[in-house]
Amino acid sequence: MEKLILRGNFKPLSINQAFVLLRNGRRVRSPAYQVFARRVLILLQLNKRGVSEFESSFDGNIHAIRGTLRIGVKNMLTKKSTISEKSGDLDNCVKCLVDNVMVGKIDDSQITEWHLYKYENNVDCFELTLEIYKRGEVE
Repeated sequence: MEKLILRGNFKPLSINQAFVLLRNGRRVRSPAYQVFARRVLILLQLNKRGVSEFESSFDGNIHAIRGTLRIGVKNMLTKKSTISEKSGDLDNCVKCLVDNVMVGKIDDSQITEWHLYKYENNVDCFELTLEIYKRGEVE
């Protein structure tokens, strides 16, 4: 089945950093979210052909999407080799990334399976793999 692989040399934004509350009570995108969204848009433009092929291969009547997100985190480990709380919650990074990747004709509600990984790396980065599969098909 068709796969889309996107690699970024930046850390996915946590949902905790994505919005700010205004004095009038409205919640709006934070400046960090706006920068992040622009970076993802550039990444999608650089991978325009792959994104287009992925979208054209998807049929919502018979397909679903399986996602794998690998996040490389700089300084994830403390001096005692424990995972730093500053490395972020893995699941908080999914929403902002997926909402900005799934801007075409495929909605993120079509993702029915997630595999998430966080690992120590010398730079912040990520690899997002989206794979189309036939619903009811077990890997």
